[in-house]
Parts: sequence; structure tokens; C-alpha cells
Amino acid sequence: MLSLPRDENQRCRMSECPRRWAAPAVDESLRYWTVIQHGVARVSTHGVEIGGQLIREGDAVIVHLPTINRDPSVFPNSDDFGMTRNTRGHLAFGYGVHRCLGSSVAQIQAELAIAALFERLPKLRLTTPEGLFGFLDHVLVYGLRELNVTWS
Repeated sequence: MLSLPRDENQRCRMSECPRRWAAPAVDESLRYWTVIQHGVARVSTHGVEIGGQLIREGDAVIVHLPTINRDPSVFPNSDDFGMTRNTRGHLAFGYGVHRCLGSSVAQIQAELAIAALFERLPKLRLTTPEGLFGFLDHVLVYGLRELNVTWS
């Protein structure tokens, strides 16, 4: 919800056709914000070299999902929020046997909520000035403390 009213072009696109853009907006939000910010612990099942660092079979590693989801080799201009981006491959909900079991339900709920919100309030705008948002950044699930909006 922070990214859509923040960018006038994307807010307009969403307001003009909420049902068309809800799924891409939610998927890009998952990639861009990655709500699980703190490292996910895993154990390497085989030796591999990543970025010049050897990781041996059995080594413990910490995966930082926000960094993976901002990899410019996978997501060009990865620090920009873009609803038209191909988000295939983001790991916001994990991967494989470690994928969140409720991810499909959560994603559909978010899509329905965003579409309904922009259908009812197409002129939704932020009232908090840029840079003054309070984030929950020392807990497992990352997000905003509050989001103040207005509409006409």
C-alpha cells in the first residue's frame, strides 16, 4: 500500500483498472518489500561457490531474502517499484519445501483487498511526507507502523 500511492503513474494505473493491476501490484510488493527481512537459516546440501566464497556441504548459511529479491541480474532496476515487472522468481514466500504454506491464500487476500480499496477510493493519497514512515524493522515480519492516507 505504500508503493502505489507514492508513485502517481502507478497509482493512476491502479485506480483506472484495479482488478487488472491488483495481482501484479501485490506480486511486485512482495518482491520489493520482502516482509521476512531477517536472515533465513539453511544448511548447504552440497558444495557451491557463490561470489568467490566456497560453501561446503553441511555449512550453515543465512539467506537474506531482501537482497535476493533486489538482485539486478534477475530484476533489472531492482530498487524501483514497477507493477509491469516480471516478478517470476522472487522469494518473498520462500521456495520449494520451504515455501510458506499459506502464501497462495495470503496473496489472493491481498489482491482482493487492494482491488476493492482502489475501486472504492481511486483518489487515495498518502498524507505522511516521504522519509517519515515508521517501519517495524526489528521484528520477524517487516512492515509499516502506520500509513496515513486521504482521498477525495
